[in-house]
Amino acid sequence: MSKLNKFQEELDVLAFNQQELDSLQKELNHLGGRMTKSQIELKGFNHQRKIEWEKVNTTRPIEFQINKEPSWANIVNMARKTQVRKANYSDFLTDEEIVSSITALYDLRVELNEEYSSKMVDELKENFLQSLIGPFGLSLHMLRAFDGGAIPTVHNANKGMIPHDKNGEKLEDYQSKYNRDDYAPQHKMNQQRKERFKDSEPIIDGYTGKELNRNGQSHIEHVVSASELHGDDWARLFLNADKRKELINNEDNIIWTNGSLNQSKSDTDLITWMNTPSKKDPTKTNAQYYEMDTEKAKEAYQRAQKNKKQAVYKAVGKEVFVQCGKTSIKMGFRKALGYILYEFAKDVFKETKEVFQKKKHQAINLKDELTSRFKMIVKNISGKWKEIIKQFFDGAIAGFFSELIIFIINQFVTTLKRMVRIIKEGFMSLIGMIRFVVSPPEDLLREEIYQQCLKMGTTLLITSGGILLEEVIEKFLLSNIATAPLATFLAPIITGLLTGLLLSVIMYGIDKLDFFGAKEKKIDQRISQKIMDDLWAIEAEFDAVFV
Repeated sequence: MSKLNKFQEELDVLAFNQQELDSLQKELNHLGGRMTKSQIELKGFNHQRKIEWEKVNTTRPIEFQINKEPSWANIVNMARKTQVRKANYSDFLTDEEIVSSITALYDLRVELNEEYSSKMVDELKENFLQSLIGPFGLSLHMLRAFDGGAIPTVHNANKGMIPHDKNGEKLEDYQSKYNRDDYAPQHKMNQQRKERFKDSEPIIDGYTGKELNRNGQSHIEHVVSASELHGDDWARLFLNADKRKELINNEDNIIWTNGSLNQSKSDTDLITWMNTPSKKDPTKTNAQYYEMDTEKAKEAYQRAQKNKKQAVYKAVGKEVFVQCGKTSIKMGFRKALGYILYEFAKDVFKETKEVFQKKKHQAINLKDELTSRFKMIVKNISGKWKEIIKQFFDGAIAGFFSELIIFIINQFVTTLKRMVRIIKEGFMSLIGMIRFVVSPPEDLLREEIYQQCLKMGTTLLITSGGILLEEVIEKFLLSNIATAPLATFLAPIITGLLTGLLLSVIMYGIDKLDFFGAKEKKIDQRISQKIMDDLWAIEAEFDAVFV
């Protein structure tokens, strides 16, 4: 073939490919116009629904740079290299896909509305079941409340209420009158003095630093007097008689001094007595008159007072910790057991329904089928051990702090047992709400979190009202001769049914009213996400063809 013919053939091929490239460019320009229109429509939809997407690079049309060199290889290579651009997500939407997406919007909205309705019905069942198992079920036996809570307080003791005092021994001790012989009987004090007199070491006055004679003028002095300790309500409430006696006669609370000083001081506070004018010489204080070493006396006083306070604080702290710990464990088990019973009951209803539906269409061994389903339910619940442990810790934390709060409140006001239950249930809900807000499920919108918190708060209010209503129902049942014997048993059941029904209706109303727009926002998100998925699929197809 001559060079002229070969060159002519290459020109023909080049002209043919140039026509194809021109045709492709026109098609792409037409497609770009349609995509621009689609983009405007989608942006309008997003703006109307207040949906924001991550900003992307603006569209740039494909540009073809033809090399001036009449080389076929260079032309083809340059064309391939320049077919690259960055585009908006909607640049590849076709007219057919626009119509399909708009049509799908209505179908998807209907589908999601039906899904929400079904979900709300399921929540009605769950709320009803949880009410029966929760505050009006397990709490009846596992969290039996007492007026004033589980930890004694001076405020309640003064009203004659001390928890865990079946025989009234603690109350009797608390209300007992001061008797010096209960702390330091005179005959034992005399015996102790005689034993000390036998010792050859000198007896030093703990207040003056002077040496004392071994006779009746040398007395054993209680720095914190028995009368002062008995007059301390906290000591009398949390330290029994033996512990108070031991504290009074502790070596850190006993010193030797002369009889005149001891009799003058009597049961008065040491510091107060030291600064008081002496009855024998009003021009001097007692400290001056008896020539006391004030620093030594103050040191002995501070040491004795410190030991007294430490003993009382330790007893109070131990009681608070023990009772809060007991409530913590009880509420932890109640929360975990409630979760297990709830899951068990829910699965039993579901599996039983499926078994009987299956029995209608085919012959089955009912006993074997139910046994198999039961094993499956147990296995399913066993697989949720992490959630069970989490429920236990939620209940335990709520139990500890609720009992602590009840103790603090009862320093000023006596909380009746109904209020005690309300506080404990309130803390249970509060811990659940905090955990939900701090660590919500990943797929939840902010509006859905607000909606769920509203439902949790409403649940707490209704449950609290139900606990108060239970007392009214119990009194009503007690007033009837026929129902009186079963009043304590029936009141929680009736209250649980009424509370569960009311709670279900109100929860349904909250979902229907959709105060925070959670439902619409969720539907919009899923619709917009579906459109995005379709757009990304189209973009991937386009890249596969033209890149």
